Amino acid sequence: KMASARSGALTARADFLSAGRGGCQLAAAGRTFALTAIARSALRSGARRLLTRAAEPAATERTFATIVGGGPVGLYLSLLLSRYGVPHVLAEKAHTPSTHPRAHLVNTRTMELLRQVGLEDAVHAASPPPDSWRRFVYAESVLGTHIATIDHMGLETWSKLCEASPSRLTHLSLPQLEAILASAANRAAAANNKGQALLLRGAEVTAVESLEGDSPGGPVRVSLTVEGKPWTVECEHVIGADGASSLVRRAANIEMRSGQKVLQHFESVHFDCPQLAPLLKAVALKDGRGAREAMLYFVFNPSAIAVLVAHDIERGEWVAQLPRFPVQNTEALAPGASSKQGGSVASGWSGSAGGASAPRSLAEVEATLRACLGAEPSLNLNVQDVRQWRMVAAVAERFTSDCGRLHLAGDSAHQFPPSGGFGMNTGLHDAHNLAWKLAVAYRAGLSAEPDAHLLKPLDLIASYSRERQPVAEFAADVAVRNFKRGLKVPDALGLSHAAAQTLLSLVERTMSAVSAAAPAVHAALPISAAQNAVDALMQIGRLPLRFLPSASSAGFNSTLGVGSRMGPRADVSPNSGASPPGFKFGISPGSSLGSSLGSSSNPIARWGGDRLLAAQRIVTCCEALPLLFPQVELGTVYSQLAGSTHALSPRNSPSNRASPSSSSSSSPSPSNGSSNSPNHISNSSTTLPELDGVTQYLESTRIGARMPHAPLLRLSKSDGGYAGYASGSGAAGEIGGAGGGSGELISSLDLLAVRGQSLAQLPALVLLVDGAHAPRWSSAVASLPASFSKLVHLKLAAVCADDATAARCLDDREVPLSGQASPSLEGTRGPSPGGGTLPSPGLPPPPPGLSRGAPPGLSCFLDIEGKWARVRGVDAQGAVLVRSDGHVAWRGSPASDEEAAVSLASAVSHTLRHGLG
Repeated sequence: KMASARSGALTARADFLSAGRGGCQLAAAGRTFALTAIARSALRSGARRLLTRAAEPAATERTFATIVGGGPVGLYLSLLLSRYGVPHVLAEKAHTPSTHPRAHLVNTRTMELLRQVGLEDAVHAASPPPDSWRRFVYAESVLGTHIATIDHMGLETWSKLCEASPSRLTHLSLPQLEAILASAANRAAAANNKGQALLLRGAEVTAVESLEGDSPGGPVRVSLTVEGKPWTVECEHVIGADGASSLVRRAANIEMRSGQKVLQHFESVHFDCPQLAPLLKAVALKDGRGAREAMLYFVFNPSAIAVLVAHDIERGEWVAQLPRFPVQNTEALAPGASSKQGGSVASGWSGSAGGASAPRSLAEVEATLRACLGAEPSLNLNVQDVRQWRMVAAVAERFTSDCGRLHLAGDSAHQFPPSGGFGMNTGLHDAHNLAWKLAVAYRAGLSAEPDAHLLKPLDLIASYSRERQPVAEFAADVAVRNFKRGLKVPDALGLSHAAAQTLLSLVERTMSAVSAAAPAVHAALPISAAQNAVDALMQIGRLPLRFLPSASSAGFNSTLGVGSRMGPRADVSPNSGASPPGFKFGISPGSSLGSSLGSSSNPIARWGGDRLLAAQRIVTCCEALPLLFPQVELGTVYSQLAGSTHALSPRNSPSNRASPSSSSSSSPSPSNGSSNSPNHISNSSTTLPELDGVTQYLESTRIGARMPHAPLLRLSKSDGGYAGYASGSGAAGEIGGAGGGSGELISSLDLLAVRGQSLAQLPALVLLVDGAHAPRWSSAVASLPASFSKLVHLKLAAVCADDATAARCLDDREVPLSGQASPSLEGTRGPSPGGGTLPSPGLPPPPPGLSRGAPPGLSCFLDIEGKWARVRGVDAQGAVLVRSDGHVAWRGSPASDEEAAVSLASAVSHTLRHGLG
C-alpha cells in the first residue's frame, strides 16, 4: 500500500509539473471548476463591498494594533492577524474601493503567500486564462503591424520557476484581488475574533500620536472620523498601509530616500473595449504569427507612443499608459482627483509635488487611444477615467519609528517604477513578515509567567525594519534598471528618452531666463504656451517612426517563446551584425508605418530597416523588459545584522549588499547548531547564473532564506497498513490530484499553512528533520521550556527517504512513551495504547543509538522525489527550523542528542527575540 501511495503521488506530481509548464492552474480539473464557479458567484454577489464593520466601535476603542489603509496590504495583514487571533482595527478612508486598475501582476512568491491562507485557487479562478497574458507584444498598434513578441511561458526561466515553487504567478487587476482579500478578511474577523476585529470603511484617520513620545513602551492614540463622528483608538502598534502620502509615515517622522528624480510622467487611461477580443483573434489568423493576446502592448507610431495593459481581454478591460512631459511649475491639480465632466477628463498628479499638464478633452483622449489600437472610428470605446501619475523610486529610511510602535508597509514604505511589478507584491511580503511578529508580541503580552525565555516584544518587532527595508531598496534598484531596459526598444527605433528630457529641460530653462530678464513678458505668456511648445517638439521626435519599413513584409516571425530558442543562446545577438535566417527588408508602399520610399536601396529605407532589426534583436535576445524575476521573487535572504538584509543581487555587487545563497547541491559539514559556526553555511560570494536575461534563483536553506519547495507525501497509519492521508474535500495544500489512498501531495511550504477559520492559531515554527533521526529531535522538542508553547506552535515534521523509514516513523508517532496522546502536525490527537516501546513486526530495527521515543507533535512525510534531502543543507542527523513566514530561522547538525536539545532551545529563543536563530 505504501508503494501504491507513492506511485499515485508521483503520477499526480508529473501531471502537475506538465500543467504548470503550460501555464495551467494547479488544482485537479474538477476542483478548479468548482472553485471557479464559487469565486465568480462571490464576485457577482458584491465582493467589491465586503469591507464592512465587524462590530460597532466604542467612543474609545482599545485594541492591540491599528491598520491604517484597506488596500491589498492592509487587508492581507488584517487577514493574518485575525487568523492569529490578534485584536485589531482596520481603518480605510474611501467609502468604496477604487475601480481604476493599477497593479495587476501577482508574482510567484505572492501566490505562495495567498496559498498559505487558502486563497490561491480563488485568485487563479478570477484571473484571465494564462494564454491571454503570457506575452509582451511590440507593434505599430495593438491591431497593427507586428514588430516582435516574447512568450514568457515559453522560456526556460518559466520551467525553472515551476520547479522551484508549487505556485504560479498570475495576472489579475487590483480591484478584483482586493475583493477577494476583503471577503477573506471579513470572514476571518467574524469567525475567529468574536468582536475583537473592526474593519471599517469610510473611516478617516486624522492623527496618530505616541502617548509617551519617542520612548519605547507607551501606547499609541489614533484619532479618526467614522461617518462624521469622532472616534479614538488606543493601541500598542499602528501599521501605516496608507499609500505614498502616508499620514502614519509623517507621524513617525520618517523620511523617504530617493536616489533619482521623477523618472517619467504618465497619463493612465482606464477604458473598456470588448470588441478588441475577436479583432485580435482575427489579426492572428490573418498574419499567421500566432496568438496576439498579451499582457502588455508596447505601441510605437507617429501619432502615439504608449504601453497598453490588457487587464482582461475577453471582458474588454484595458489601461493605456501614455508618457507625458509636463512643464514644471504649472499649476497642479489636487493629487489623485479624477472626474469626467463637460466632455473633458480632469485629472491630478499622484506622487510628489510638481507640474501637471492641463486636462485634455475626452475627444483628444479617445483619438490617442484609437491611434494606439489601430482601430476604425466605428470601434466602441468607453473611457472610464484618466489619472496622471509620476514614476519615482523612493524607499523610507526605516520602516519602524523610534518608539517602536509605528510601522510602514506597502506604498507608505516604498514606491517603485511598475517595471517588474514589485510594488504591491513587496507590500504584501512586508505584511507577511510583520504579522507573525505582531502575533508573538501579542501572545507575550498575555503571558503572566516571569520566564527568562520570554522575549521583549519590541526586540522581535524591530527585526521587521531591519529585514524588510534593505529588500525594498534592492527592489527599487532592480525596478529602475528594468525601466531603463524598457527604453532599449524605443531607443533602437530612434526614440531617445534622454533627448526628450533634454528638450523639456531646455524649454524650462528658457522660461526661467525670460522670467529673469523680462518679468513682464514672462507674466504675459500663459504656461500653456510652453506646454504646447514641448508637445510640438515631442511630436517632431516621433518622426523617425515614419521611416520604418513594414515589419509584415520582412518575412521574419520575431516571436520568442514556445518552439523558439532564440535568445541569449541564439546565434543572433545585438552585436553580431548578422540578420536572422530568412529576414529580408522590403518596403510596403502602402504601409502605415512608412511612406513610399521605393526600394531598400534608399538610404533612409536602409536606416529604417536597421532600426527595426535592432529593435527585434533586443526583444528576441531577452534584453528588453522581462516578466519573470526568479531571484528577486524567491531569493530574499534576511540577516540579523542591521542594514544587511538583502535580496540576492543579480551580480552580487557590494552596492546591493549581495551575499548569495549556497548552491542547493552543497553538502556542508555537520554544525554544532550555532548560526556563527564556520561549518554552518558559507557566506562567501557566489555568482548566480543568468538565463533569459534575468538572474536565476538557487534553492538554499541558508539562515534567512526562503525555505525551498519540495513535494512531500503526507502519511498516516491506517487499519490495513501504511498509506497517505486521503485528500478529502478541498484538502489544503493539494498540489496535484491524488486519490485512491495515494495520499495528500503537498509542498514543504504548506507546512506553514494558516487556513483554519474556527480557532485562533498560534504562529508556527516548523522543525524539519530526517525520519530516521526523528526521536533525537522529538526529545529536543519535548525538553523546550513550556513558555514557548504560549507564543508559537512548534511543529515537528519528519521527512522520510524511503518506505521502511516512513513505516518506522509512523510506528514511533503512534506509541508515545509517556502514555499521553501525541498531537500531530494537523492538530489531531491519536489514541495512546500505553507506554513503552513496541516492536514493529517485519520492519527493520531503528539505527544504532536511537530509541522509539515519544515524538510530540510529530507528522510524517515521504520525500517522494528526494528533493528535500538534496536541498536541506544538513546531514541526516541535522534539522532545519523555519519561521511562520517561510524563511529559515536556523539549521544545524549537533553531534549529540544533548547538543541537539541545547541548540534547538537556543535557536527558538533567539528567533523569538530577534527574528532569526
